[in-house]
Amino acid sequence: MNSPTRDLGSFLANAGSSWHQMLPRCAFAGCPGRHPILNGILRRGDGIHCNGTAWYCSPDCMESALGDHFKHLLGTGPGREASPRLPLGLELVSRGLLSSDQLRAGLDRQATRGGLLGECLRELGFVTEDQVTAALASQWSCPVFPPKSIQPGCASLLPYALLCAYEMLPVHNVIATRTLYIGFARSINYTVLYAIEKMVGCKTEPCILPRSILASLLAQAREQDTRDEVVLDFLLSPAEMAKMVRGYAQQLRSDCVRYAGCGKYLWVQVRGARQTVPLLFRTHENLQRPRF
Repeated sequence: MNSPTRDLGSFLANAGSSWHQMLPRCAFAGCPGRHPILNGILRRGDGIHCNGTAWYCSPDCMESALGDHFKHLLGTGPGREASPRLPLGLELVSRGLLSSDQLRAGLDRQATRGGLLGECLRELGFVTEDQVTAALASQWSCPVFPPKSIQPGCASLLPYALLCAYEMLPVHNVIATRTLYIGFARSINYTVLYAIEKMVGCKTEPCILPRSILASLLAQAREQDTRDEVVLDFLLSPAEMAKMVRGYAQQLRSDCVRYAGCGKYLWVQVRGARQTVPLLFRTHENLQRPRF
């Protein structure tokens, strides 16, 4: 049985939440009408929610606040990608699939022609794609996802430019547990996985796919993609990014904007009454990805 004190506390908490919804306070500290009675009642139907935690009473306030937030995000840098416990070549040697001389030949080919080490070893006929895929899965302590279990249409959950930038693909969406399985074919970027969780509102689980299968599915996703995705592959200032977000929010009559740092991109999603537009702002130039 609940105690009277607990019931009273619950009632007050719910009442406070309802009052906050009726009289929201603009999250921008410089808002000229930040007092809830002056602003909240008059403009609560016109405001914009950001990331589910902040409400801005006007496009002006949202633009100013986002400029500050974007500046902070960009100032933290792209983040360091996690590294596997054992390099791919040594993983294959430890499995008895590769000799030291073969590994040296593969590394020489990679140094001369570029590309991924696994691809170089395959071209030399030293290993198969399945062997490279299994070694990658062991490297990252992740399962190999069975291709026959890939759900069609999952790719549409994420911006296509992100899928290509990180060679990944959503392969299975478990609605009951709100879990999205993301397949990778080279390295797993946990910064990107965290951003996906924030933007999509689900838990992510990484897995490994054969590179040829992932490439084929990405090509299919490109042909079937009909979204109005906006990719800015040149550097803008935080203020310019915020101004562009404001423009799309006003154009779409949006009441909800989400954003997250996503490695080399700042990912913004503007939700309108009839459509949701993803914006991808390039945040760093000439980023070098590790070659495994």
